[in-house]
Amino acid sequence: MKKALVILSILAAAVMTTGCHIEGATTRTEDYIIEPSAWLVNNGGSAERYLYITCEADFITKSVCEDGAVNAFLWLDGPHTWTPLPYVSLYVATQGGMGSSTVAENIRFEYAPGEITFIIQDMTGNVPDPMVEPLTFRVTAVR
Repeated sequence: MKKALVILSILAAAVMTTGCHIEGATTRTEDYIIEPSAWLVNNGGSAERYLYITCEADFITKSVCEDGAVNAFLWLDGPHTWTPLPYVSLYVATQGGMGSSTVAENIRFEYAPGEITFIIQDMTGNVPDPMVEPLTFRVTAVR
């Protein structure tokens, strides 16, 4: 019985320490620091009002879009961690003398060959409040 447990332990350790490697796969990571004044406003209908910025991303190629993967993360100062997008942030908004309410803000991204767009959308349909600090995003493309 002891011998069987030892063999199973060795097999389990071998499986857990063996990584997955895809021959020829490449990964590239870039950080983007977006200043508050850089955000643009899309002022469409109520469901289409948001802040956005499109950045050059030459490492997001057509082959990455078709056969690879793109992930984006937001740096959060409080927990000092990279958080995957989409990310929903809750904050308290004042209503101009009418009290305050909790608002959900969705931070997400879209990409196409050569570019990445970061989007911040207030889930109430309003344009999000202006930011006072830069936001840092990390983008990883795998092909």
